[in-house]
Amino acid sequence: EDYYKQLAGLGAKQREGLAQLRRQGGGEALMQLAQGILSKPGLAAGIAAGLPGVTQTAAASRKEQRAVENLANEYDFNLAKARSADARGNTEAALRYMQLADDAKYKLDLLNDLMAGKEMYVARYYMNKRKWAAAIGRLKTIVDKYQTTIYIEEALYRLVEIYHKLGLEEDASKAAAILGYNFNSSEWYKKSYLLVSTNQTTLPKKDKSLLDGFKKILN
Repeated sequence: EDYYKQLAGLGAKQREGLAQLRRQGGGEALMQLAQGILSKPGLAAGIAAGLPGVTQTAAASRKEQRAVENLANEYDFNLAKARSADARGNTEAALRYMQLADDAKYKLDLLNDLMAGKEMYVARYYMNKRKWAAAIGRLKTIVDKYQTTIYIEEALYRLVEIYHKLGLEEDASKAAAILGYNFNSSEWYKKSYLLVSTNQTTLPKKDKSLLDGFKKILN
């Protein structure tokens, strides 16, 4: 709040630039800029202090995204090569390419877990600050982009928890239903069930899909 109060001294172009950064999910970059502004008496000096952190955050984000794309391309390439070799009856080459594809997939999963973990860390921060909308945005990023990571169960539970706090019981029940259908032995589901046990927690058949159900119900 202190940070946004000080933005009154910025021109319209700068404010729009910050708003665009926020819309694009640059929460970490905004936090770096906010820390700079709050650390200096003058607005210009504060922005100057925060810009290096913004640059580093943006560079790290681009680097992670390039790594994901490269690993995905490597996996697809080697998998195609393995299938082609197998079709030609070259078992040795097929096994070699399949091993390379598996290695790329393993690294890709690890990187996605890392990126999902960062989103969860920020979501928990916002929850501690009672910034519910910002926390929901981070949790939905996990649900939309990192569905196969180790953080998906907690992300769904945290959505249940926030919706319940806000009195949005229908949304809480939907998130709990997805969690229960896909992870019904999870401790996160047991905790979510306690929150919404008096509400409907079963999914209609058309929504019973791990990949499609997440986006269809929570968006």
